[in-house]
Amino acid sequence: MANFGFNLYTFSGVLFVYMYFQLPLMVLVVTPALGGLRQSWREAAENMGASSWSYWRYVGIPVLMPSILGGMLLLFGSAFAAYATAESLTLGVIALSPIQIGNFLNGNVIAGQTHVGYAIALGMLVILSITMIFYSLVRKRASKWLR
Repeated sequence: MANFGFNLYTFSGVLFVYMYFQLPLMVLVVTPALGGLRQSWREAAENMGASSWSYWRYVGIPVLMPSILGGMLLLFGSAFAAYATAESLTLGVIALSPIQIGNFLNGNVIAGQTHVGYAIALGMLVILSITMIFYSLVRKRASKWLR
């Protein structure tokens, strides 16, 4: 059986699996924002002579952008911290941060590097905290249009 140069147990395979799970989640996050687009905005744009492209460029996309950015931040945080998917697919071969932390905490360390896992975990915690702060700011902005 030919694999056409694609292997699920490589970095591109892990990327494919992450996208497979993340795209439906993104649809769930952005769908309420699509419902927040008011028909009256489209009608007003058409009455002022705007084309469909102009409506989406000046009204639709700017209104949806906070929700799209919020969804991207949320999915980044989710994928960045995910451990089980990458570990089960690659058996720890790909050096993703959660896998490295797991290796260090399981005792797979070189002498003198016993605290490297904790340092990586702290770095991940900082990155995820910044991501969630930006997410909360973007969601606050997006909720303005959903009222």
